[in-house]
Amino acid sequence: MEYIDVLVTPQKSECNLDVVFVHGLNPKGDPEHARKTWTHENGMFWPEVLLPELLPTARLLLFAYNSSVLSNASNVPVAGHAQSLLNDQALIEAKLNERKYGCLKASTYGLVFFATPHAGGNRAGVANVASKVCSVLTGEPSNSLLATPEKDSLLTEISSDQFIHQINDYEILTFYETRKMDVKVRNRNFLPQVTSMYVVDRNAAKLGPNPLPLDRNHSQICRFSGKEDRIWERIPYPPLHSHSISSTSRYPECRAIFTGREEISEQLHARCLPTSQHNVQRQQKRFVTYGLGESGKTQVCLKFAEDHREDFWGIFWTDASSAESLERGYLQLAEVCRSEANVAVAQHWLSNISEPWALILDNADDPRLDISSYFPVGNRGIILITSRNPDCKFHATAGSYELGAMATDEAVTLMLKTAGVDNVSDQSMRKAAMPVVITLGCLALAINQAGAVIRQGRCEIGEYCTLFSRRRKELLSLKAIQGGEDYRYTVYTTWEISRQMIEEMSGEVGRDALELLQMFSFLHHEGILEETFYRAWCTLQSNRQSDGTLSHQSNILLRQLDQEWNVHSLRAAVSVLLSFSLVYRDKDHMISIHPLVHAWVRDQLSSSKEEIVWTQTTATIALSIPWTFQTEDYRYRQSLVPHLDACLSFRKDGIFYLQRIGEDCQNMASSLALVYREVGRRQEALQLTE
Repeated sequence: MEYIDVLVTPQKSECNLDVVFVHGLNPKGDPEHARKTWTHENGMFWPEVLLPELLPTARLLLFAYNSSVLSNASNVPVAGHAQSLLNDQALIEAKLNERKYGCLKASTYGLVFFATPHAGGNRAGVANVASKVCSVLTGEPSNSLLATPEKDSLLTEISSDQFIHQINDYEILTFYETRKMDVKVRNRNFLPQVTSMYVVDRNAAKLGPNPLPLDRNHSQICRFSGKEDRIWERIPYPPLHSHSISSTSRYPECRAIFTGREEISEQLHARCLPTSQHNVQRQQKRFVTYGLGESGKTQVCLKFAEDHREDFWGIFWTDASSAESLERGYLQLAEVCRSEANVAVAQHWLSNISEPWALILDNADDPRLDISSYFPVGNRGIILITSRNPDCKFHATAGSYELGAMATDEAVTLMLKTAGVDNVSDQSMRKAAMPVVITLGCLALAINQAGAVIRQGRCEIGEYCTLFSRRRKELLSLKAIQGGEDYRYTVYTTWEISRQMIEEMSGEVGRDALELLQMFSFLHHEGILEETFYRAWCTLQSNRQSDGTLSHQSNILLRQLDQEWNVHSLRAAVSVLLSFSLVYRDKDHMISIHPLVHAWVRDQLSSSKEEIVWTQTTATIALSIPWTFQTEDYRYRQSLVPHLDACLSFRKDGIFYLQRIGEDCQNMASSLALVYREVGRRQEALQLTE
């Protein structure tokens, strides 16, 4: 028997939605099965009692069709029953025949499935067993509604090949049971026995986005006792659509003094705006902005959000620095969609929003955290990711951009804005600001902090560089009172967080990374070579060194004495530093470090630690200098000049300090003098060998 029963009809002027309830299989041939499917054992028929309060403008209908599996049921295949349900497979036909059924497709917004085996399940669970039992008891052939739901079954004939390709045209919400069901069956000897099983597990229920769990068995999954039913309270509402939620956004404001960054702004505009309604977005658009901490990555994304607010139904922001902060962000999103406070539910809800939305995952810096597990599934939406970790580029589908220092002219403008200068075009003021931004390496946050110092009257623009040379650590540790939540860290504290994360790494790689970073801080900030460590290792291997010399070598070198050179240990440590954008590596594999990071590393060292690291660095340079005279040897020695200058300038007594701590000082001094002599700096060479 087939019929449609109108359960609730709102006033005609208010009705804007039809919700049709469709039952599942009817194992007992009960003529009231359509209604009993949705009725709790206490008599609560929730479609008629509970739902109207939540959907006051919806017309609610009950659809019944022949799904009996007993002897009076015809041996009708799934498609036959589905034709009744879907008006001759109307949703599929609507896709194939727009003229005849297009209006139905356009009118169908979404579908909710309670424990429907789209992809089969645990050997089809009850359905497989029930099929055999019915066959034995009735002598009838197994009905195709039951016979093959082991894989690609119940919807196979109509959906696996056809419907599956148009699920993105609709909002889909699927549930699966998490409790097994006890079923009395007969074994091979026709003796009764009880089997406990899932009918539709998670894999079986999956159709499109991830299915959601309900703490029910198969027979109870769509029955609720009342408003107080804890499962009813956890059903996400509204489960499918965003129409009942006004256009909304939650993200921090972009700073009013935002300046420049035109190149990345143009890329975001070209690649990350929603597609038109006529062009289906084939994949989720993800754009990754990476680079040194506090270089302005967050502000670039917030500026994009601000400029294109009207292009999106909603824009959401979450702190992606840890799993805990990501989960908090999704729970806040759950508040927006008025659903259960559950991360998976919030992700699923966002996956199903058909209107254009953008999600900003900010500060995804931890290389140990797989950020992709927090992407809403499917092809919808725009995700903007900011990270210090260049490896996050792997997740980009719409492009990536390395954000480094600002252009000098942009940095000057930002400096003047932050300092409170009214006319940022004033050439005398721009000339005065130029040395400041160069000293700060054109780093956005450092410029903001410097501007705050000037704005607060602590010094004039022209005095800042002198003050900086004397009190660098203090200035870079200041937090502007009016800095706002988006700049909650100072220049130094943001890098300190990176250092702590590296320190927490297990094994030698974290210790090696910090040791290298400290040694790099005594070299020139550009053009650091892996070759230096390899050549130093070769010298240690070929010539017997004193205990004093060995005591001042890095762990990376000492661990490899009497072994083959393992460049992977060195590169693994460098990779850790790269993952936090504390260093950079160019196409020639030369390593560089931002001048302020360079300064910060040394500023964190105690006096005793400074002495140890400086000695290690100087000894490594000296040991790396070859006393052979091939073309590559001349080239290498010449490349050491800026590093030698940086290292020796740190101490007033330079190399002679080593005389008090190492008996091989004379050999080291001779090697360093060779470098200076070959580039014509004979005075420095003579001083080293006197």
